[in-house]
Amino acid sequence: MTFAWSPGGDFGSPTYSLPIRVVDGVRSTFINKRRQDWRVASVKALNYWELPFNLTFRPEDDQPFTATDESISTLSVNPLVVPDAIALVRAHFALATDTAGWIDDMGGGICLLTPWSGWWGDRAQITAVVAHEVGHALGFGHGGNGVMMGAGRPNDEERALAATYYTG
Repeated sequence: MTFAWSPGGDFGSPTYSLPIRVVDGVRSTFINKRRQDWRVASVKALNYWELPFNLTFRPEDDQPFTATDESISTLSVNPLVVPDAIALVRAHFALATDTAGWIDDMGGGICLLTPWSGWWGDRAQITAVVAHEVGHALGFGHGGNGVMMGAGRPNDEERALAATYYTG
């Protein structure tokens, strides 16, 4: 059963090569326990999707600019996109705002994440947010009753839709 919120629907048709490359530019922005919490949570969030991912790291200093503009647009995000990959980018917004998606004209996905105080001390919260935003970069919109509607992890239906779309 196909839903409007599945990959290839109204929210984009990502065309990642397998394994799907994920470039983490967030990890380098943390120190000590927060870096460890991020590492564990982000890997767990990717594993929830049960897709073939290849996780690599990029220091934030190697990004073309730092996302600080709260009115950030698709055009200003484009330099942060890594073609044929999902880029995890720390957004330094004043308010906690997380957003993600597939950017067709750049051929890549992006997850702009603004770590906020509620994350720390609750690795499950970090994991759920990353899993949700990665879902957007995979082509999912909001819907269903899994991670794309606020559950802590993708449900069987979301994982099956992702597996069908990406691995056939």
